[in-house]
Amino acid sequence: MVTDMGTMNITDNTQLGRFELAENGQITFANYRREGARLAIRHVEATPARRCKGSANRLMTGIVSHPR
Repeated sequence: MVTDMGTMNITDNTQLGRFELAENGQITFANYRREGARLAIRHVEATPARRCKGSANRLMTGIVSHPR
């Protein structure tokens, strides 16, 4: 299931267990694991074209600002 998290194009891809941010045709993602009521972010990755451009920061900001 893919759930849209708002205007930043962040989706919760529950099948892959990750949040995804789409920008300019590139995906930055954060792998997570649910531990009861907690959400543990295990790994964040941006494509080489998105590195050093703030994509991971925007993704993480979007994740923590989204109400659960």
